[in-house]
Amino acid sequence: MTNDYYSTLFMETWREAQPKTYRQWKREGILDQKASEASEKIKDKVATLVSQGLDLCEAREIAYPMYLYPPQSN
Repeated sequence: MTNDYYSTLFMETWREAQPKTYRQWKREGILDQKASEASEKIKDKVATLVSQGLDLCEAREIAYPMYLYPPQSN
């Protein structure tokens, strides 16, 4: 299990907001991988937005929703 701040944030949010997806990914053994991937994507996106002139808080506000909520499982 990863201990990266963003990965932990993602897993906690997914568990509460999208329990079906969370359980499916956990059962399939890919939850940590999905959280790690989302963490890397958000870090990259925030860095890009900051380099374009946004402050850190603005960049996070834009980037979080892009990766925080994965598509729902059917």
